[in-house]
Amino acid sequence: MELPQYSARPKKARALIPEVLKLLVLGAVFYVGIILNLNLLSVSLSSSLNILISSGIVVLVALQMLLSYLSLSKTSYDFYLDRIEITGKRPRSAHYYDIAAPKIRKGTFDKIFGTGSILLAPKMGLDYLEKPDAVLSYLQGMVSYQSQK
Repeated sequence: MELPQYSARPKKARALIPEVLKLLVLGAVFYVGIILNLNLLSVSLSSSLNILISSGIVVLVALQMLLSYLSLSKTSYDFYLDRIEITGKRPRSAHYYDIAAPKIRKGTFDKIFGTGSILLAPKMGLDYLEKPDAVLSYLQGMVSYQSQK
């Protein structure tokens, strides 16, 4: 069994916090939509039903957050001598000779959390890396090493 030369994992906080914020905003919009529809139907809500609806939305947000955390905790990026293997939800691999010009992509949340993503191919990348510059430098070294072989 071959051991990886280098291994990296995505930063969980960078992936989860924006998703939780998005889910909370969508949950609030959904809640307002329910209240608005019931008001238009002239249906009054008891406080217990109001609490039930809002707690249901919170439970759904928490469940989605847990599922995302479990999926993310299984993800790792393993660098071997001839390839990169991405394990997790959708396992895949890329040989270094298939990687033409890897690039770093940093969004707003990446700048806040000090992370970044490395694009390997149009639909393949290493997301939420803590030190993307160092990983990119290592990756470029491995690509040039493979091209010299």
